[in-house]
Amino acid sequence: IYREYSVDPQERAFVGEVMTTDVKVVSSNATLGEVMSVYFGPDQSHRGFPVLDEHGVLVGMLDRDTLLHGVRTHGEQARLSALFENRKTNVALSTETCQLVGRRMAVEHLERLPVVADQHSMRLVGIVSRSDLLKPAQQTFHEEHVRERLLRR
Repeated sequence: IYREYSVDPQERAFVGEVMTTDVKVVSSNATLGEVMSVYFGPDQSHRGFPVLDEHGVLVGMLDRDTLLHGVRTHGEQARLSALFENRKTNVALSTETCQLVGRRMAVEHLERLPVVADQHSMRLVGIVSRSDLLKPAQQTFHEEHVRERLLRR
């Protein structure tokens, strides 16, 4: 054995510790044309957005590919809710480990997942991206490999 065995840092960290809680959301009542110009125009700030219905319930995640496909099939005047009818939404819970959610994202080929309070209410509490899931490993690397010198007076 060349080195000590240790617990994967992603197994010790929970999604609630690394997720982003300040999330920009899109209303499911907006038209596809409105969403295209406001959220995916030249001032685009994020690659994906959670979509909430009028009650604040998560109905899906919207990215550029999904939106463009919706515009081609439904037209720009269709409501965003039309894209998520009869469609299962992948979600994460804040109490799940980063390792578990990371594996789910890898299997499903996802870049980000909405984080909900629970599967029943589907109330959005944050969003977790692949880079968020690396935070525990980055912290462990910093602790083990970065040496800081103390200055003597």
